[in-house]
Amino acid sequence: MYSNCGSPYDSRSVFNTLFKKNLFLWNALLSCYSRNALFYDAVFMFVELISLTEFSPDNFTLPCVIKACAGLSDVKLGEAVHAFVLKTKLFSDVFVGNALIAMYGKFGFVESAVKVFEKMPKRNLVSWNSIMYAYSENSVFEESFCLFKGLLDGEEGLVPDVATMVTVIPMCAAQGEVQLGMVFHGLSLKLGLCGELKVNNSLIDMYSKCGYLCEAQVLFDMNEDKNVVSWNSMIGGYSKEGDFCGTFELLRKMQMEEKLMANEVTLLNVLPVCVEEILFLKLKEIHGYALRHGFLQSDELVANAFVAGYAKCGSLDYAEGVFCDMESKSVSSWNAIIGSHAQNGFPIKALDFYLLMRDSGLDFDWFTIGSLLSACARLKSLPYGKEIHGFMLRNGLELDEFIGISLVSLYVQCGKMLTAKLIFDNMEEKSL
Repeated sequence: MYSNCGSPYDSRSVFNTLFKKNLFLWNALLSCYSRNALFYDAVFMFVELISLTEFSPDNFTLPCVIKACAGLSDVKLGEAVHAFVLKTKLFSDVFVGNALIAMYGKFGFVESAVKVFEKMPKRNLVSWNSIMYAYSENSVFEESFCLFKGLLDGEEGLVPDVATMVTVIPMCAAQGEVQLGMVFHGLSLKLGLCGELKVNNSLIDMYSKCGYLCEAQVLFDMNEDKNVVSWNSMIGGYSKEGDFCGTFELLRKMQMEEKLMANEVTLLNVLPVCVEEILFLKLKEIHGYALRHGFLQSDELVANAFVAGYAKCGSLDYAEGVFCDMESKSVSSWNAIIGSHAQNGFPIKALDFYLLMRDSGLDFDWFTIGSLLSACARLKSLPYGKEIHGFMLRNGLELDEFIGISLVSLYVQCGKMLTAKLIFDNMEEKSL
């Protein structure tokens, strides 16, 4: 009872009082830990089971502990459990295989997931969905589409379900394959899945991201059971098109008429349209909402988006304020503040932040390098420019066209024409 009610520690207390425990009880508690994301507890429970009892884990036990390994993102532990599975008769069990595929997919080990899939003597729809999801989550879209075709043509006679469609439709959005997305839309209609909220949301999102707002709007209007995901997809579509009025009208309807709260994704969709000085007050209004709901503290992407948004509105003081209030700063956070100053004509401030970033021990990436080289060129600061160039050479970073042009510009501005020509001659790609 406690297990089903989501009370894992109460469940453990009851479990500890029992004199005789069977495998069913061990599995029930393991499952409870796994469902409630208490992954360490699930793993320790599994260790207790195999080391202190005579019970052998079954095809219910192992998927629970495999899920826990995935939840902990512990590759070595996951591989150890897989090795344990291979020593049992359960290596061919479909439920265990499905759990291993999902685990390796989350780790980004697509080849390992495929090996498990190919060795499974029997597969069900979850097996196919899991391997397609593993491919899609790791941006291996073509193979995932091939697997979908294999699912339809397979001897098992399996029929795609909601999980299948919400795996393949987002891939069409990621690839901009709207025609293929329309095929999946037609198949969803044929299978009677368009009435499912998750499928409907995926289709709205796909059409919105591909710029087919009319089609997205039709699906959105037909959906009588909209949730915040539905609204976010539609808002994101209008935002992507740069439609300020459409974006904020949808936001107003969502909050005022539907009484739904905007979340982090909503803000990330809305902020890109706040790109002019006249929208500064609107940006401050959204900022206030984010502060009241703790989004800036909980989501680095939201904080970075506000830094970029204030910079685009020309309000660098506010951008700095958001940046300085961030508890932890990643390379993306530093890029946002460095790029903001470099692009707004404040190269000295950009270099000041670069020095702070360097002192924090973080290495910069291509975006940082491009912003800094631009700042150095404006200031004709050869020492800092050479330092950044040296970092590129030491780390074996290849010279793409944008960075190459930035380096040429730097050395030209600093009067080093010979070095500029040498870099220009070594550029593989050159444009006018």
